[in-house]
This record gives sequence, structure tokens and C-alpha cells, in this order.
Amino acid sequence: IVIGIGAVVALISIGSGMQYSITKQLEQFGVNKIIVMPEVSGGFGPPTGAAEELTPTDLERIKDVKGVDVAIPIVSSTLPIEYKGKRATVYVTGIPPKESRVFFSDVQSYELEAGRYMEEGEKYSAFIGNRLKHDVFDEDIGLKDKIKIKDNDIKVIGILKPIGNPQDDSSIIMSIDTLRELINNP
Repeated sequence: IVIGIGAVVALISIGSGMQYSITKQLEQFGVNKIIVMPEVSGGFGPPTGAAEELTPTDLERIKDVKGVDVAIPIVSSTLPIEYKGKRATVYVTGIPPKESRVFFSDVQSYELEAGRYMEEGEKYSAFIGNRLKHDVFDEDIGLKDKIKIKDNDIKVIGILKPIGNPQDDSSIIMSIDTLRELINNP
């Protein structure tokens, strides 16, 4: 009888522990977060231009939905960049500067390894992923260094801690207005 009761208690404890562990892992990925995108034909990923774009009105409607705490507009594109004469193509994300702190901590769970957050009105500055800092070019990219995107000097103001996803760790995050200007998307 004691062995049977012990076995039942052990199984319940193991089940509860596994449930807690799985729940914690899913929370890190953001079970309470969604990304709203226009319909994209042909698969996943950022819109390729074949779909309608979301509008500021859509953003306001999303903000008004019960249960939505934060809604941040994001523009993304893949762009060629240059650093000290070497070229690479990276994923670039544009976010509103005043919401950069919320975007990092609450939306994406990014952490700054070095640098600072964007300030309102700041244009030609960016955060870079840790892999972009160390592995993409011959020389490391440091704070206050400049990378070129479409002949524009972009100052590095922050370096992200490694995330573990090669695309995120090789990406650039900048002001949404600057990215819109660079890709001619008002």
C-alpha cells in the first residue's frame, strides 16, 4: 500500500513539474503575443509586396481590442549593408523610437548587451544583433561605429545579447521612419 501511494504521489509530482516546465518555456516564446500581418500569399514571413499593407487605422483598431496591452507597428525588409568595405545582406526591422524599450522587453524579450535605447526623433541610428557584431564582417562592429545602408551612415547605438536565432542575431533594428525612408515606403 505504501509503495502504491508513493508511486501515485511521485507520478503526480512529475506530471506537475513537467507541466510547469513546459508552461515556463512557452511563456518565454510569448504565448500571450501575436503578430498581425496582412495576408501573404505563398507562405510565411514578411509581406513581399503582393499583399495590402496594414494602415494606421488598422493599428488603432488593434489597440482598441479588449485585452490588447501593447500594439507596436513594425516595418521589415531585407537590405544590403556595408561595413569597412565589406557587404552583407541582413534583415532590418523598423520600430517607433519611443516604443523601443517596450518592444525589446515586453514584445520580443530582447536584451541590450551594450548601448542605449532609441530616443524620440532619432533617425540614423540602430541596434545590431550579436552575431552581426562579431561574425558577419572581418572586424567586430562596435558602439558608435557606422554601417552603410543605401549610402546612408547608420550609427550603432546598441548591441543585443545573443538570442539563439541566427536571423535575429544577425539583424538590425532601427527607427521605423528611417527604414520607411530607406525602402521608399511612406
